[in-house]
Amino acid sequence: MHTLSNEISARARRLCVHATDHQTCPIGLLDFALDQIQEALYLIGENAHFVQVNDKACEMLGYSHEELLTMSLFDIDPHLS
Repeated sequence: MHTLSNEISARARRLCVHATDHQTCPIGLLDFALDQIQEALYLIGENAHFVQVNDKACEMLGYSHEELLTMSLFDIDPHLS
């Protein structure tokens, strides 16, 4: 029986095998894992800036990954400040 968990594990292993720098492997795995979740997820850093977002977050907010990573929560909702 081939489950989603097995598929994710196999894809994660392929990401690490193809990574040329061992430091990029965990980031690639994080990107992959976040994009498999069907909910909007955000990793927030200092000053409420987005550090990482998944595809659902981009879809929900209407911004690209690149755009969101230059923004903070206050850019999305000015009432938070």
